[in-house]
Amino acid sequence: MTRKNGLCLALLGVAVCTSAQTASPKAQTKTTTEAGPPGIAKVLGPFPLYPGAIPNAKDSADEEFASRWRDMDFLNKVSRPTYTVYLPPMARASGASALVFPGGGYTTLSWEMEGKWIARDFQDHGLAAIVVKYRLPSDQTMIDKADGPLQDAQQALLDVRQNAKSWGLNPEAVGAIGFSAGGHLASMLGVDSGRSLVFNPESRNLRPDFLVLIYPVISFAEGHVPPDLRQTLLGQNATPDSVRRFSSDLHVDRATPPTLVMAAGDDMFSSHSLEFYQALHRAGVPSEIILFDRGQHGFFGLVGEEWREPMWRWLSRNGWMK
Repeated sequence: MTRKNGLCLALLGVAVCTSAQTASPKAQTKTTTEAGPPGIAKVLGPFPLYPGAIPNAKDSADEEFASRWRDMDFLNKVSRPTYTVYLPPMARASGASALVFPGGGYTTLSWEMEGKWIARDFQDHGLAAIVVKYRLPSDQTMIDKADGPLQDAQQALLDVRQNAKSWGLNPEAVGAIGFSAGGHLASMLGVDSGRSLVFNPESRNLRPDFLVLIYPVISFAEGHVPPDLRQTLLGQNATPDSVRRFSSDLHVDRATPPTLVMAAGDDMFSSHSLEFYQALHRAGVPSEIILFDRGQHGFFGLVGEEWREPMWRWLSRNGWMK
């Protein structure tokens, strides 16, 4: 595979492109609400994302429910956002952390595979993970359903920066990892920090310090996404302005954080990853893209470590792992 922008190497069916510079044993995990002994990984929460009234919310019943598919847990009709903090053992901790945004096409959350599982993997590798149960767009529960998920993402980042020191984390080393629609949400968090949707009196930085986008949705331009996905987030009559606002590749700039993008060539959304990487390269953002020859959307055609090991290497190379 060749590319005009950046460097591409094709190895064992994997295309790796870079722009600019750029297994530890399982830990015991205990669910609690307080940080504990240094040798034990901890799970704190879940905590409500907003301690009081939820902004941009309508008075509506909580209809959230869980479902199972392929023996994995999914969450549906989420209208009460929370976050859960997964802390690694202190002796192994790097101090870095990442918000985790599960995918699900903005209609459900892949809570197990793209939430809890990846959070535990982060713990095992010395990084904290904060799994965000963000609101799913709904005209029944939100005043502006398009802004709801990004509002929750910004609030989660703000909460982590505010609480980082009490959790033994570096408030200036908070990244974001997102899958599919969660990848879109993470990318928007990385490029849209100039538009604050949350109460931020201390003007804390609302951009994450790094991004990991796994088979992300990026563009909502016509022909780039199925009509039902665009309608889910932007409504039945999406305006050109709203389509542009939520196409994150159009808003990349030099301040966009260092980014790793991963996708499979046989994924219908693989062009989204390429377009976002090209935007990163044009802006001079340190970035890398890894394209597997197979794996489909969800990486169901890959063994877990096939894509996780390159991710650990990128995080380590860029100083986020101990």
